[in-house]
Parts: sequence; structure tokens; C-alpha cells
Amino acid sequence: AVPLAPRSVYHLTGEVRHSWEHSIAPLEVPRWSITFRSLAAR
Repeated sequence: AVPLAPRSVYHLTGEVRHSWEHSIAPLEVPRWSITFRSLAAR
């Protein structure tokens, strides 16, 4: 793991760009995902 400060950015380069996978460990209880979005008016 790489600790990152809030609002940090990282850039993957080379072979790792294609082989890296995001994952979350499985749980035996329900998991909720809440997403907040803000859309700009056109």
C-alpha cells in the first residue's frame, strides 16, 4: 500500500498499467455503495 494525502493524484506507467486491479476484500455482510455526483448545468 502507498499512503496518499487527501486529493492526491497518482499515475501508473509501464506494464503495471495493464496488470493492476482494484479490489475490495469480500465480506459476509451486505455492502452499501453510496456515490454523490454534481453535474454542471450547460
